[in-house]
Amino acid sequence: MITRLLHPSDSALARFAESPESNDASTRLREHLASCQTCRDHIAFLRALPERLAGLGAPEADDTLLERIQGRLARKDRVILPVDAPARSPRRASWLVAAAVLLVVATLWVASSARDLRADATSGELRFAPEQLVSGPIEVTYRDVGLFSGAKRLTLRARFRTKNDESYNSASKQWSVATLARGNGGDFHTTLRVPDSVVYAAFAIESEDGGRVDDNGHKLWYLMTHERDGRPTYDAVWQRANDLMGENIELSMHELQGLARLYGERAEAWGAVAAIERFMLGDAHADSTTAAHCERLVHFESLLRARATLDMAQVSAIRSYAVQLDDRACPQAQEIASSLRAVLAHDTTGAPASLSMRYAERLKAIGTQPAHALALAEEFWPPRVETAPVIYNNGLNFAVAAKDSAAMLRWADRNAAHAPGVASGSYSMLLRQPLVRQAALGRLRETLRRFRTRQDSLRPLEHSVIEQVRLDSATARRILMLIGNALLDDGKVAAGLDTLNLATRGGWEPELYRRVAAATFRIGDTARALPLLARVSVDPATTQAAADSLARVATRFMTPAAWTNAQRDARETMRTTVLEDARLVPIGKSPHLQDSAGHTTNLAELSKKRTTVVVFFSRFCAPSRQELAMLPALAARLEQEGIRLVTITREAPSSELRSFVQQARVALPLYHDTWGEAGRAFQDFGTPEYFIVDPRGRIRFRYTALSKVLTQAVVLKEVEQDER
Repeated sequence: MITRLLHPSDSALARFAESPESNDASTRLREHLASCQTCRDHIAFLRALPERLAGLGAPEADDTLLERIQGRLARKDRVILPVDAPARSPRRASWLVAAAVLLVVATLWVASSARDLRADATSGELRFAPEQLVSGPIEVTYRDVGLFSGAKRLTLRARFRTKNDESYNSASKQWSVATLARGNGGDFHTTLRVPDSVVYAAFAIESEDGGRVDDNGHKLWYLMTHERDGRPTYDAVWQRANDLMGENIELSMHELQGLARLYGERAEAWGAVAAIERFMLGDAHADSTTAAHCERLVHFESLLRARATLDMAQVSAIRSYAVQLDDRACPQAQEIASSLRAVLAHDTTGAPASLSMRYAERLKAIGTQPAHALALAEEFWPPRVETAPVIYNNGLNFAVAAKDSAAMLRWADRNAAHAPGVASGSYSMLLRQPLVRQAALGRLRETLRRFRTRQDSLRPLEHSVIEQVRLDSATARRILMLIGNALLDDGKVAAGLDTLNLATRGGWEPELYRRVAAATFRIGDTARALPLLARVSVDPATTQAAADSLARVATRFMTPAAWTNAQRDARETMRTTVLEDARLVPIGKSPHLQDSAGHTTNLAELSKKRTTVVVFFSRFCAPSRQELAMLPALAARLEQEGIRLVTITREAPSSELRSFVQQARVALPLYHDTWGEAGRAFQDFGTPEYFIVDPRGRIRFRYTALSKVLTQAVVLKEVEQDER
């Protein structure tokens, strides 16, 4: 996954394309492939080559030859086509015979492996020439594998990043940047021009109506700017790491590690590595690397002091590096951080890093005076990239603390414009402020209208229009709940109840039902509350004790028979709404795995034709480790329903991994995707990722959330049982 300058040999790529598990350097090669689009394209070409050969056809055999072949096969002969002593042929004829034999062999090989190739080829091939961001035209070619059969034109969508963009994609926009037209050979083509300010660009292909998307197995395709020596530029790799935050933080960490290796003289790269490694790998790993970091930090600081003029960007980078290190293991870190903080605070050049420190110093001096802190935030508006997240957050909080109604709305609007995805959170915060309550309600209604309108610039590259509609609908329901509760609080009962009723339509969200039921109970409307409580009670994630408690509450207002009927209706609603998110994605050949003892098995053997939850996990990913602790309880609950849970890691069996599992006290069998078959079959990208597979070995829920797994798995199992 670390960006490398040197490519593997053609023979190594060919061996990997044919048989990944037999490659002696598979670990190193996989790391290279994760960051090298060129080599991935080459392997995709090699794997697709047999299918293309099959399309050339094969010579027809006469009846006599076919009878001989069938006879040999019946006798289980190992030689398929023995012939009598060959007659002499002209040289050209010999060449044609040899070509025909090769074609027969190729056709037979394709016939035996085409199923595997088709299962692998779930994404097409997107190629760029040149394979980096340049100021001139970029030729784009896309080869479809059947996802867009019959289409004459496709849309190329992109997310562009400049060197100053922030981590995550809450403020990012996506654009339709070109239309690809199908050529005579079947491939799609277009020419692309990218603004010179862009250092990193991610791409996806979709149908013209946005209904189908090829996102390269969630990995997307990407281009970066490069230095003359062939290295991707510092800013390009930095922005790739920023872009991956929230999607695959483990890969983001590896990109930052690779950045530090490529640009070892940049202190900001090493500071980022120290920070993300502590978060992702834990304090033990951070402590083991502190000595090396400390030595490097002291070296950077000595080089800085030797300069005649201090560069404030470098001062800030070295200080940021210092604050990431443990003072006890590196006593110099505290001294360096303190002295460089003073340098930044007293700088008068107007450098962005100095302004950031000056803001922090002045804010510290203000203390608990919200009006002064609000004025300070206004003084530093609009924020530079270094202070943007802090300024946006502080401005709104200080406005609320100062009870400045105009400032509250101004800063909430600024937050919503900066990151539209968090607009509802900013405005809902103001519902508790009487001075701006009605204005906040109006802004929430406007936000609600936006979520009911197609806005492709806010639709992530990985999502089709339909998928985004579902996500936007879920957000809209939460906004409706906020508005409905506010209306009830204002005494507008009829309008509040109607709004809350709208909030419960569509989707399956027990927590939302619970909150809406509580609100309607509060005003004595049991007719609306009880059906919602019935939905909560039948959800598999609701414990039996909680379900019994809800039944006791319900039967105070309705007969036991009526409650039973309400639960029956709730189960039907649950089935219908949960299955709206289901898909039907064949896996093909069941992927092989290894158990912790190194024995080979496959997913079909583990699932035993039962509904199965597949979890991809990594011990090098902090979010993955956090959710790993929740899996034993989930597995036990699933087992009660007759559902399997299979936990998969990309790591091969090792003593280090066994030690980690023992220390984590996770009593779950762990399986190893040693050959990468499971990752390819599921198009797994990042951890933790959850998939639900039906008894026939088809993926029905992809990239789902841990909070939804139990309900989706149980519903799927019950539906499968009913269909038998």
